[in-house]
Amino acid sequence: MQDHPSSSDLLQQACGALMNLAEYRRNKVKIAAAGAFPAILKAMQDHPSSPDLLEKACGAIMSLALNGDIEVKMANAGAIPAILKAMRENPSSPALLQKACGALMNLARDYHNKVKVAAAGAIPAILNAVQDHPSSLALLQSACGALMSLAVNDDNKVKIKIAAAGAIPAILKAMQDHHSSPAFMAVGLGLLRILA
Repeated sequence: MQDHPSSSDLLQQACGALMNLAEYRRNKVKIAAAGAFPAILKAMQDHPSSPDLLEKACGAIMSLALNGDIEVKMANAGAIPAILKAMRENPSSPALLQKACGALMNLARDYHNKVKVAAAGAIPAILNAVQDHPSSLALLQSACGALMSLAVNDDNKVKIKIAAAGAIPAILKAMQDHHSSPAFMAVGLGLLRILA
């Protein structure tokens, strides 16, 4: 990745490989130790208009962030603003937005990261994705998961911010549109229960 920073195709493949490798617990620490975070974030920074690359990069962050130590290190390295920038600059890519929401969900599992994710403007970015892509069930599920991950902490008052930003009507509309999906209904109801 460091030897070919201008090749978005190569970086996309590399981020996709990291995403797949990071699915296995033992690989997460090895990937982190090899210096993957800076390389992923640099690829995102250097190619802000490449939604396919950004999708794979967010997917790699999503997979890596399922490790408690790694999720904190990634947030401290700048993953949160990089993800939100990708979402803002590529609003027409539901696949990218789905992976971005998944990455935010996993980063927000850490108490301190919840505050950082919310303070960085994730709530409106997630809700914009929901409203812009009402037919993308995978995106809607990831968005609900991200909001749920943020809301499961009364201390930072994120739950109130999520409700005030219009999440409840947006999720109710999505649930009405996708009532035939038991998996989405379960995630949507779980989010509404937390926000109540």
